[in-house]
Amino acid sequence: MMRWLIPLLLCLPSCAEAGAWTQDRGKWQIISGAIASEADRSFGTTTPITFRRALFQAYAEYGFRDNITLVATAESASVRVVQSGTPFRAVDNAFGAAARFRLDKYLHLGAGNILSLEAGWRVAGAFNFAISANRSMGGQGGELRLLYGRSFKLAGRDGFVDIETGYDFLTGPRPDEMPLDLTAGWWIGKNHMLMAQSFNLLSQAGATPAWPAFNSHKLQLSWVWRRSPRSLYQLGVFFSPAGNNALVEDGFSFSLWRRF
Repeated sequence: MMRWLIPLLLCLPSCAEAGAWTQDRGKWQIISGAIASEADRSFGTTTPITFRRALFQAYAEYGFRDNITLVATAESASVRVVQSGTPFRAVDNAFGAAARFRLDKYLHLGAGNILSLEAGWRVAGAFNFAISANRSMGGQGGELRLLYGRSFKLAGRDGFVDIETGYDFLTGPRPDEMPLDLTAGWWIGKNHMLMAQSFNLLSQAGATPAWPAFNSHKLQLSWVWRRSPRSLYQLGVFFSPAGNNALVEDGFSFSLWRRF
């Protein structure tokens, strides 16, 4: 087996995206779901590769106060890679915690504008990071993220936009990362919403040549069905329109949202 795999840029869209909004005090939101993806080539290299991944996620939010939401996440990834004729399989897990602080009320931004700051920490295996090598390359990461959300009306129907950016601090030889995520949703009926998302990740080179600079871009389109006032389903498809040192990846996601 190869000691190192050429870095694989996974940067998958997440089915657990709650945006800038915080939960009311004492309220819960739990999102669970799965992502399946594949790639047979990479941006910026001609090295033959076959990549398959199934990712299972659980995400919980709790309203500690009206302006503070606590977040816990857990992920399991099952990966199969064939690179230059060498097969590789791995199952990796990740765990994380974060706190989101609502800022717009203190800044007097006006009705409909939501601004939050989120700080988090994550412990993950090799295939639960944006850049992955062999299974032994797990690590930890901290993140600061600024989130802005706004509600709007279009043709008499509710919609929203969510913009998120920040900085990820990663341990070991991995390079730090800078995310930029964009989301727009619009209710086309009482119980049905269309949602478009753009997930972008940029990084400088890491501490060794095994970790090159990269950029990865994903576009996802989703249909959301409101089953009840406290329950939502989300089904999405995504693809990679551009990138550098990144997999040309596509797949689909499914998630269930529950509020308590």
